Amino acid sequence: MAYRRFSVRVTLRLVALLANLVTLAFIFARTELFFSQLILLLFLLFQVYDLVQLVTQTNRDLARFLLALRQSDYSVSFRDPAPTDPSFGSLHASFDEIIDAYKKLEARQESQFLFFKLIIEGVNVGIISLSGENKLVVVNKAAENLLKLPGVPSWSQVQSRQPAFAEAVRLAGGGRRLVEMRDAEETRQLSVGVDTVLLLGEPYRIITFQDIRSEIEQKEIEAWHTLIRVLTHEITNSVTPLVSLTETMRMILEEEGHPKKPSAVTEENIADLHFSLRTIQKRSDGMLHFIRDYRKLTKIPVPRLEAVKIGELLASAGRLMRGEMHRREVKLFTRLTDPELTVQADFQLVEQVLINLITNSLQALEGVPAPVIELSAYTRDDHLIIEVTDNGKGIDRDKLEQIFVPFYSTREEGSGIGLSLSRQIMKLHQGTLRVRSEKGIKTSFQLQFRVRHHHSAMGEEAKMA
Repeated sequence: MAYRRFSVRVTLRLVALLANLVTLAFIFARTELFFSQLILLLFLLFQVYDLVQLVTQTNRDLARFLLALRQSDYSVSFRDPAPTDPSFGSLHASFDEIIDAYKKLEARQESQFLFFKLIIEGVNVGIISLSGENKLVVVNKAAENLLKLPGVPSWSQVQSRQPAFAEAVRLAGGGRRLVEMRDAEETRQLSVGVDTVLLLGEPYRIITFQDIRSEIEQKEIEAWHTLIRVLTHEITNSVTPLVSLTETMRMILEEEGHPKKPSAVTEENIADLHFSLRTIQKRSDGMLHFIRDYRKLTKIPVPRLEAVKIGELLASAGRLMRGEMHRREVKLFTRLTDPELTVQADFQLVEQVLINLITNSLQALEGVPAPVIELSAYTRDDHLIIEVTDNGKGIDRDKLEQIFVPFYSTREEGSGIGLSLSRQIMKLHQGTLRVRSEKGIKTSFQLQFRVRHHHSAMGEEAKMA
Protein backbone atom coordinates (compact mmCIF):
# COMPACT_ATOMS: atom_id res chain seq x y z
CA MET A 1 0.00 0.00 0.00
CA ALA A 2 2.84 2.40 0.90
CA TYR A 3 4.66 1.54 -2.32
CA ARG A 4 1.49 2.28 -4.34
CA ARG A 5 1.03 5.66 -2.69
CA PHE A 6 4.67 6.57 -3.29
CA SER A 7 4.33 5.62 -6.97
CA VAL A 8 1.21 7.74 -7.34
CA ARG A 9 2.97 10.71 -5.75
CA VAL A 10 5.98 10.43 -8.04
CA THR A 11 3.76 9.95 -11.09
CA LEU A 12 1.64 13.03 -10.29
CA ARG A 13 4.74 15.15 -9.79
CA LEU A 14 6.26 13.98 -13.07
CA VAL A 15 2.99 14.70 -14.93
CA ALA A 16 2.78 18.19 -13.38
CA LEU A 17 6.45 18.78 -14.20
CA LEU A 18 5.91 17.70 -17.82
CA ALA A 19 2.79 19.88 -18.14
CA ASN A 20 4.71 22.84 -16.77
CA LEU A 21 7.54 22.28 -19.29
CA VAL A 22 5.09 22.02 -22.21
CA THR A 23 3.29 25.20 -21.14
CA LEU A 24 6.57 27.03 -20.63
CA ALA A 25 7.79 25.97 -24.07
CA PHE A 26 4.49 27.07 -25.64
CA ILE A 27 4.66 30.65 -24.26
CA PHE A 28 8.45 30.96 -24.21
CA ALA A 29 8.60 33.15 -27.41
CA ARG A 30 5.79 35.52 -26.40
CA THR A 31 7.30 38.56 -24.71
CA GLU A 32 3.97 39.91 -23.53
CA LEU A 33 3.70 36.87 -21.21
CA PHE A 34 6.98 37.60 -19.45
CA PHE A 35 5.52 37.47 -15.93
CA SER A 36 3.71 34.21 -16.74
CA GLN A 37 6.98 32.76 -18.00
CA LEU A 38 8.71 33.85 -14.77
CA ILE A 39 6.01 32.33 -12.59
CA LEU A 40 6.10 29.03 -14.52
CA LEU A 41 9.90 28.94 -14.28
CA LEU A 42 9.79 29.48 -10.52
CA PHE A 43 7.09 26.83 -10.24
CA LEU A 44 9.27 24.48 -12.32
CA LEU A 45 12.19 24.99 -9.96
CA PHE A 46 9.90 24.27 -7.00
CA GLN A 47 8.63 21.08 -8.69
CA VAL A 48 12.19 19.83 -9.27
CA TYR A 49 13.13 20.64 -5.66
CA ASP A 50 10.00 18.91 -4.35
CA LEU A 51 10.67 15.79 -6.45
CA VAL A 52 14.30 15.66 -5.29
CA GLN A 53 13.21 16.05 -1.65
CA LEU A 54 10.66 13.27 -2.02
CA VAL A 55 13.18 10.82 -3.46
CA THR A 56 15.91 11.91 -1.04
CA GLN A 57 13.69 11.46 2.02
CA THR A 58 12.54 8.09 0.80
CA ASN A 59 16.13 6.94 0.16
CA ARG A 60 17.20 8.29 3.56
CA ASP A 61 14.44 6.39 5.36
CA LEU A 62 15.12 3.24 3.36
CA ALA A 63 18.88 3.43 4.08
CA ARG A 64 18.16 3.96 7.78
CA PHE A 65 15.79 0.98 7.77
CA LEU A 66 18.27 -1.36 6.02
CA LEU A 67 21.12 -0.24 8.30
CA ALA A 68 19.00 -1.05 11.35
CA LEU A 69 18.29 -4.55 9.99
CA ARG A 70 21.94 -5.16 9.12
CA GLN A 71 23.14 -4.12 12.58
CA SER A 72 20.19 -5.81 14.33
CA ASP A 73 19.32 -2.47 15.91
CA TYR A 74 15.64 -2.92 16.62
CA SER A 75 15.41 0.17 18.82
CA VAL A 76 15.02 2.34 15.69
CA SER A 77 11.51 3.71 15.24
CA PHE A 78 9.92 5.38 12.21
CA ARG A 79 6.76 6.34 14.02
CA ASP A 80 5.85 10.00 13.29
CA PRO A 81 3.37 11.44 15.78
CA ALA A 82 2.04 13.88 13.16
CA PRO A 83 2.95 12.74 9.64
CA THR A 84 2.78 15.56 7.10
CA ASP A 85 2.28 13.12 4.24
CA PRO A 86 -0.02 10.07 4.51
CA SER A 87 2.12 8.04 2.14
CA PHE A 88 5.22 8.49 4.32
CA GLY A 89 3.17 7.60 7.38
CA SER A 90 2.12 4.34 5.73
CA LEU A 91 5.73 3.62 4.64
CA HIS A 92 7.05 4.29 8.14
CA ALA A 93 4.35 2.07 9.64
CA SER A 94 5.44 -0.75 7.31
CA PHE A 95 9.06 -0.26 8.39
CA ASP A 96 8.03 -0.39 12.07
CA GLU A 97 5.98 -3.56 11.51
CA ILE A 98 8.97 -5.30 9.89
CA ILE A 99 11.30 -4.19 12.70
CA ASP A 100 8.79 -5.37 15.33
CA ALA A 101 8.59 -8.75 13.56
CA TYR A 102 12.40 -9.07 13.58
CA LYS A 103 12.47 -7.99 17.22
CA LYS A 104 9.96 -10.71 18.18
CA LEU A 105 11.87 -13.27 16.12
CA GLU A 106 15.14 -12.36 17.87
CA ALA A 107 13.44 -12.51 21.26
CA ARG A 108 12.01 -15.94 20.40
CA GLN A 109 15.42 -17.20 19.24
CA GLU A 110 17.03 -15.81 22.38
CA SER A 111 14.47 -17.53 24.59
CA GLN A 112 14.94 -20.81 22.69
CA PHE A 113 18.72 -20.50 23.07
CA LEU A 114 18.36 -19.89 26.82
CA PHE A 115 15.92 -22.80 27.06
CA PHE A 116 18.29 -25.20 25.29
CA LYS A 117 21.21 -23.84 27.30
CA LEU A 118 19.34 -24.62 30.53
CA ILE A 119 18.65 -28.14 29.24
CA ILE A 120 22.30 -28.65 28.25
CA GLU A 121 23.49 -27.34 31.61
CA GLY A 122 21.02 -29.58 33.43
CA VAL A 123 22.03 -32.91 31.90
CA ASN A 124 24.83 -34.96 33.45
CA VAL A 125 26.33 -35.72 30.02
CA GLY A 126 29.32 -33.64 28.94
CA ILE A 127 28.63 -31.66 25.76
CA ILE A 128 31.19 -29.72 23.72
CA SER A 129 30.59 -28.12 20.33
CA LEU A 130 33.51 -27.16 18.07
CA SER A 131 33.36 -25.06 14.91
CA GLY A 132 35.32 -25.97 11.80
CA GLU A 133 38.35 -24.08 13.13
CA ASN A 134 38.27 -25.98 16.46
CA LYS A 135 36.77 -22.99 18.21
CA LEU A 136 34.72 -23.79 21.30
CA VAL A 137 31.07 -22.88 20.73
CA VAL A 138 29.27 -24.68 23.57
CA VAL A 139 30.66 -26.22 26.75
CA ASN A 140 28.31 -27.29 29.54
CA LYS A 141 29.05 -27.65 33.25
CA ALA A 142 29.13 -31.45 33.12
CA ALA A 143 31.92 -31.28 30.50
CA GLU A 144 33.98 -28.95 32.70
CA ASN A 145 33.53 -31.25 35.70
CA LEU A 146 34.37 -34.46 33.80
CA LEU A 147 37.47 -32.91 32.24
CA LYS A 148 38.33 -31.05 35.45
CA LEU A 149 38.83 -27.88 33.40
CA PRO A 150 36.71 -25.06 34.87
CA GLY A 151 36.03 -22.45 32.22
CA VAL A 152 37.61 -24.44 29.35
CA PRO A 153 38.85 -21.34 27.49
CA SER A 154 40.02 -23.12 24.32
CA TRP A 155 40.27 -26.53 22.64
CA SER A 156 44.07 -26.26 22.57
CA GLN A 157 44.02 -26.22 26.38
CA VAL A 158 41.91 -29.38 26.37
CA GLN A 159 44.46 -31.00 24.05
CA SER A 160 47.37 -30.02 26.29
CA ARG A 161 45.79 -30.89 29.65
CA GLN A 162 43.65 -33.90 28.62
CA PRO A 163 45.53 -35.44 25.67
CA ALA A 164 43.87 -38.87 26.07
CA PHE A 165 40.43 -37.31 25.72
CA ALA A 166 41.47 -35.20 22.70
CA GLU A 167 42.96 -38.29 21.03
CA ALA A 168 39.74 -40.26 21.65
CA VAL A 169 37.76 -37.43 20.01
CA ARG A 170 40.08 -37.52 17.00
CA LEU A 171 39.83 -41.30 16.64
CA ALA A 172 36.10 -41.48 17.29
CA GLY A 173 35.28 -39.87 13.94
CA GLY A 174 31.52 -40.37 13.66
CA GLY A 175 31.24 -43.13 16.27
CA ARG A 176 31.96 -43.80 19.95
CA ARG A 177 35.10 -44.78 21.84
CA LEU A 178 36.01 -45.63 25.41
CA VAL A 179 38.82 -43.70 27.08
CA GLU A 180 40.28 -44.18 30.54
CA MET A 181 41.34 -41.00 32.31
CA ARG A 182 43.45 -41.17 35.45
CA ASP A 183 44.43 -38.48 37.92
CA ALA A 184 45.62 -38.33 41.51
CA GLU A 185 42.07 -38.64 42.86
CA GLU A 186 40.25 -41.18 40.69
CA THR A 187 40.02 -43.13 37.45
CA ARG A 188 37.20 -42.38 35.04
CA GLN A 189 35.88 -44.46 32.14
CA LEU A 190 34.49 -42.05 29.56
CA SER A 191 32.30 -43.07 26.65
CA VAL A 192 33.02 -40.45 23.96
CA GLY A 193 30.84 -39.87 20.90
CA VAL A 194 31.43 -37.42 18.04
CA ASP A 195 28.89 -36.24 15.45
CA THR A 196 29.45 -33.70 12.67
CA VAL A 197 26.73 -31.38 11.37
CA LEU A 198 26.71 -28.61 8.75
CA LEU A 199 25.21 -25.27 9.75
CA LEU A 200 25.09 -22.59 7.06
CA GLY A 201 27.80 -24.46 5.18
CA GLU A 202 30.20 -24.60 8.15
CA PRO A 203 30.98 -27.95 9.83
CA TYR A 204 30.46 -28.28 13.57
CA ARG A 205 31.53 -31.21 15.74
CA ILE A 206 29.29 -32.13 18.66
CA ILE A 207 31.15 -34.13 21.30
CA THR A 208 29.14 -35.97 23.95
CA PHE A 209 30.73 -37.99 26.75
CA GLN A 210 29.89 -39.41 30.16
CA ASP A 211 31.51 -41.39 32.93
CA ILE A 212 30.21 -44.97 32.68
CA ARG A 213 32.49 -46.39 35.38
CA SER A 214 29.62 -46.91 37.85
CA GLU A 215 27.55 -48.68 35.17
CA ILE A 216 30.51 -50.91 34.29
CA GLU A 217 31.14 -51.69 37.94
CA GLN A 218 27.46 -52.52 38.44
CA LYS A 219 27.49 -54.85 35.43
CA GLU A 220 30.68 -56.49 36.70
CA ILE A 221 29.08 -57.03 40.12
CA GLU A 222 25.98 -58.52 38.50
CA ALA A 223 28.16 -60.77 36.33
CA TRP A 224 30.13 -61.93 39.36
CA HIS A 225 26.93 -62.60 41.30
CA THR A 226 25.56 -64.64 38.42
CA LEU A 227 28.80 -66.57 38.01
CA ILE A 228 29.11 -67.21 41.75
CA ARG A 229 25.49 -68.38 41.87
CA VAL A 230 26.09 -70.83 39.03
CA LEU A 231 29.42 -72.01 40.46
CA THR A 232 27.84 -72.47 43.88
CA HIS A 233 25.02 -74.48 42.33
CA GLU A 234 27.40 -76.74 40.38
CA ILE A 235 29.81 -77.24 43.27
CA THR A 236 26.98 -77.93 45.72
CA ASN A 237 25.46 -80.50 43.35
CA SER A 238 28.82 -82.26 43.10
CA VAL A 239 29.98 -82.00 46.71
CA THR A 240 26.70 -82.91 48.46
CA PRO A 241 26.62 -86.53 47.15
CA LEU A 242 30.32 -86.89 48.01
CA VAL A 243 29.69 -85.82 51.60
CA SER A 244 26.69 -88.12 51.86
CA LEU A 245 28.53 -91.11 50.41
CA THR A 246 31.58 -90.48 52.59
CA GLU A 247 29.33 -90.44 55.64
CA THR A 248 27.70 -93.72 54.49
CA MET A 249 31.10 -95.38 54.03
CA ARG A 250 32.21 -94.20 57.45
CA MET A 251 29.07 -95.68 59.02
CA ILE A 252 29.68 -98.99 57.21
CA LEU A 253 33.25 -99.19 58.53
CA GLU A 254 32.49 -98.02 62.07
CA GLU A 255 30.65 -99.56 64.99
CA GLU A 256 29.82 -97.51 68.08
CA GLY A 257 32.37 -94.91 67.02
CA HIS A 258 35.21 -97.35 66.53
CA PRO A 259 36.54 -98.98 63.33
CA LYS A 260 35.19 -102.45 62.60
CA LYS A 261 37.45 -105.44 62.52
CA PRO A 262 38.10 -106.84 59.01
CA SER A 263 36.25 -109.97 59.95
CA ALA A 264 33.16 -107.92 60.78
CA VAL A 265 32.93 -106.47 57.26
CA THR A 266 30.39 -108.45 55.24
CA GLU A 267 30.22 -108.96 51.48
CA GLU A 268 27.18 -106.68 51.43
CA ASN A 269 29.30 -103.98 53.14
CA ILE A 270 32.00 -104.44 50.51
CA ALA A 271 29.43 -104.11 47.70
CA ASP A 272 28.10 -100.90 49.26
CA LEU A 273 31.64 -99.55 49.60
CA HIS A 274 32.40 -100.41 45.97
CA PHE A 275 29.23 -98.67 44.76
CA SER A 276 30.02 -95.61 46.90
CA LEU A 277 33.61 -95.40 45.62
CA ARG A 278 32.48 -95.67 41.99
CA THR A 279 29.91 -92.93 42.58
CA ILE A 280 32.55 -90.73 44.24
CA GLN A 281 34.89 -91.30 41.28
CA LYS A 282 32.13 -90.42 38.82
CA ARG A 283 31.23 -87.23 40.65
CA SER A 284 34.92 -86.34 41.00
CA ASP A 285 35.39 -86.78 37.24
CA GLY A 286 32.39 -84.53 36.70
CA MET A 287 33.94 -81.92 39.00
CA LEU A 288 37.25 -82.16 37.13
CA HIS A 289 35.46 -81.76 33.79
CA PHE A 290 33.66 -78.72 35.19
CA ILE A 291 36.98 -77.17 36.28
CA ARG A 292 38.47 -77.80 32.83
CA ASP A 293 35.49 -76.07 31.23
CA TYR A 294 35.98 -73.14 33.55
CA ARG A 295 39.64 -72.89 32.52
CA LYS A 296 38.54 -72.74 28.88
CA LEU A 297 36.67 -69.52 29.62
CA THR A 298 39.74 -67.90 31.15
CA LYS A 299 42.32 -69.05 28.60
CA ILE A 300 40.99 -68.06 25.19
CA PRO A 301 43.98 -67.37 22.91
CA VAL A 302 44.43 -63.91 21.40
CA PRO A 303 42.98 -63.97 17.84
CA ARG A 304 45.54 -64.06 15.03
CA LEU A 305 43.77 -61.86 12.51
CA GLU A 306 44.03 -62.54 8.79
CA ALA A 307 41.86 -62.12 5.71
CA VAL A 308 39.37 -64.99 5.93
CA LYS A 309 37.10 -65.86 3.01
CA ILE A 310 33.63 -66.45 4.37
CA GLY A 311 32.84 -69.09 1.74
CA GLU A 312 35.84 -71.18 2.79
CA LEU A 313 34.97 -70.73 6.48
CA LEU A 314 31.38 -71.96 6.03
CA ALA A 315 32.47 -74.84 3.80
CA SER A 316 35.07 -75.97 6.35
CA ALA A 317 32.58 -75.91 9.23
CA GLY A 318 30.08 -77.81 7.08
CA ARG A 319 32.61 -80.51 6.23
CA LEU A 320 33.56 -81.02 9.88
CA MET A 321 29.91 -81.48 10.91
CA ARG A 322 28.79 -83.40 7.80
CA GLY A 323 29.07 -86.84 9.38
CA GLU A 324 27.03 -85.90 12.45
CA MET A 325 24.37 -84.22 10.28
CA HIS A 326 24.19 -87.23 7.98
CA ARG A 327 23.73 -89.50 11.00
CA ARG A 328 20.88 -87.32 12.29
CA GLU A 329 19.43 -86.86 8.76
CA VAL A 330 19.76 -83.07 8.95
CA LYS A 331 20.11 -81.04 5.74
CA LEU A 332 22.54 -78.12 5.56
CA PHE A 333 22.12 -75.16 3.20
CA THR A 334 24.71 -72.46 2.62
CA ARG A 335 23.77 -69.06 1.18
CA LEU A 336 26.23 -66.28 0.24
CA THR A 337 25.36 -62.85 -1.16
CA ASP A 338 28.92 -62.54 -2.47
CA PRO A 339 31.39 -65.45 -2.88
CA GLU A 340 34.28 -63.02 -2.32
CA LEU A 341 33.16 -61.83 1.12
CA THR A 342 36.13 -61.58 3.49
CA VAL A 343 36.67 -60.52 7.08
CA GLN A 344 39.69 -59.93 9.30
CA ALA A 345 39.43 -62.79 11.81
CA ASP A 346 41.08 -65.85 13.32
CA PHE A 347 39.95 -68.73 11.10
CA GLN A 348 40.25 -71.43 13.79
CA LEU A 349 38.45 -69.49 16.52
CA VAL A 350 35.52 -68.40 14.32
CA GLU A 351 35.28 -71.94 12.95
CA GLN A 352 35.00 -73.17 16.55
CA VAL A 353 32.14 -70.72 17.13
CA LEU A 354 30.32 -72.07 14.06
CA ILE A 355 30.86 -75.66 15.23
CA ASN A 356 29.41 -74.76 18.65
CA LEU A 357 26.37 -73.15 17.05
CA ILE A 358 25.80 -76.01 14.60
CA THR A 359 26.09 -78.49 17.50
CA ASN A 360 23.44 -76.54 19.43
CA SER A 361 21.21 -76.52 16.36
CA LEU A 362 21.56 -80.30 15.96
CA GLN A 363 20.47 -80.79 19.57
CA ALA A 364 17.51 -78.41 19.07
CA LEU A 365 16.43 -80.38 15.97
CA GLU A 366 15.99 -83.72 17.81
CA GLY A 367 12.53 -85.05 17.08
CA VAL A 368 11.76 -82.28 14.55
CA PRO A 369 10.40 -83.44 11.15
CA ALA A 370 12.43 -82.34 8.09
CA PRO A 371 15.26 -80.77 10.13
CA VAL A 372 17.24 -78.05 8.34
CA ILE A 373 20.23 -75.87 9.24
CA GLU A 374 21.08 -72.84 7.11
CA LEU A 375 24.41 -71.00 7.07
CA SER A 376 24.26 -67.55 5.46
CA ALA A 377 26.55 -64.55 5.16
CA TYR A 378 25.74 -61.01 4.03
CA THR A 379 26.59 -57.37 4.70
CA ARG A 380 24.26 -54.86 6.33
CA ASP A 381 25.24 -51.24 6.90
CA ASP A 382 28.83 -51.44 8.17
CA HIS A 383 28.58 -55.02 9.48
CA LEU A 384 29.33 -58.42 8.00
CA ILE A 385 26.91 -61.00 9.41
CA ILE A 386 27.23 -64.79 9.51
CA GLU A 387 23.95 -66.41 10.47
CA VAL A 388 23.23 -69.94 11.70
CA THR A 389 19.50 -70.75 11.52
CA ASP A 390 17.59 -73.93 12.33
CA ASN A 391 13.91 -74.88 12.28
CA GLY A 392 14.11 -76.49 15.70
CA LYS A 393 12.17 -76.15 18.92
CA GLY A 394 13.20 -72.58 19.64
CA ILE A 395 14.15 -70.92 22.91
CA ASP A 396 11.83 -69.38 25.49
CA ARG A 397 11.93 -65.57 25.49
CA ASP A 398 12.96 -65.37 29.15
CA LYS A 399 15.97 -67.62 28.47
CA LEU A 400 17.39 -65.81 25.42
CA GLU A 401 19.99 -63.84 27.41
CA GLN A 402 20.57 -66.44 30.11
CA ILE A 403 21.90 -68.94 27.57
CA PHE A 404 25.08 -66.84 27.33
CA VAL A 405 25.74 -67.04 31.08
CA PRO A 406 28.65 -69.44 31.81
CA PHE A 407 27.52 -72.94 32.89
CA TYR A 408 23.85 -72.15 32.24
CA SER A 409 22.24 -74.72 29.94
CA THR A 410 18.68 -75.48 28.85
CA ARG A 411 19.62 -79.19 28.62
CA GLU A 412 20.39 -81.43 31.56
CA GLU A 413 23.47 -82.90 29.87
CA GLY A 414 24.73 -79.52 28.63
CA SER A 415 27.85 -77.89 30.10
CA GLY A 416 26.73 -74.28 29.51
CA ILE A 417 30.15 -73.40 28.09
CA GLY A 418 29.72 -73.32 24.29
CA LEU A 419 27.66 -70.15 23.88
CA SER A 420 29.53 -68.22 26.56
CA LEU A 421 32.83 -69.22 24.96
CA SER A 422 31.50 -68.25 21.51
CA ARG A 423 30.41 -64.81 22.68
CA GLN A 424 33.82 -64.20 24.26
CA ILE A 425 35.53 -65.14 21.00
CA MET A 426 33.32 -62.66 19.13
CA LYS A 427 34.13 -59.96 21.70
CA LEU A 428 37.84 -60.55 21.06
CA HIS A 429 37.08 -59.90 17.36
CA GLN A 430 35.37 -56.60 18.27
CA GLY A 431 32.11 -58.24 17.21
CA THR A 432 28.93 -59.54 18.81
CA LEU A 433 26.92 -62.76 19.00
CA ARG A 434 23.17 -62.31 19.06
CA VAL A 435 20.19 -64.64 19.02
CA ARG A 436 16.62 -64.44 17.79
CA SER A 437 14.11 -67.20 18.31
CA GLU A 438 10.48 -67.98 17.57
CA LYS A 439 9.26 -70.78 19.80
CA GLY A 440 8.52 -73.88 17.74
CA ILE A 441 9.48 -72.17 14.45
CA LYS A 442 13.16 -71.25 14.23
CA THR A 443 16.24 -70.00 16.05
CA SER A 444 18.89 -67.78 14.48
CA PHE A 445 22.34 -66.93 15.87
CA GLN A 446 24.15 -63.96 14.27
CA LEU A 447 27.91 -63.41 14.28
CA GLN A 448 28.32 -59.68 13.59
CA PHE A 449 31.70 -58.33 12.50
CA ARG A 450 32.28 -54.62 12.00
CA VAL A 451 33.77 -53.87 8.57
CA ARG A 452 34.73 -50.70 6.72
CA HIS A 453 33.90 -51.64 3.14
CA HIS A 454 30.93 -53.33 1.54
CA HIS A 455 30.96 -55.93 -1.20
CA SER A 456 28.56 -55.95 -4.10
CA ALA A 457 25.76 -58.47 -3.90
CA MET A 458 25.96 -61.16 -6.59
CA GLY A 459 23.77 -63.87 -5.20
CA GLU A 460 24.76 -67.49 -4.98
CA GLU A 461 23.13 -70.48 -3.37
CA ALA A 462 24.82 -73.79 -2.78
CA LYS A 463 23.30 -76.87 -1.28
CA MET A 464 25.25 -79.33 0.79
CA ALA A 465 24.03 -82.75 1.86
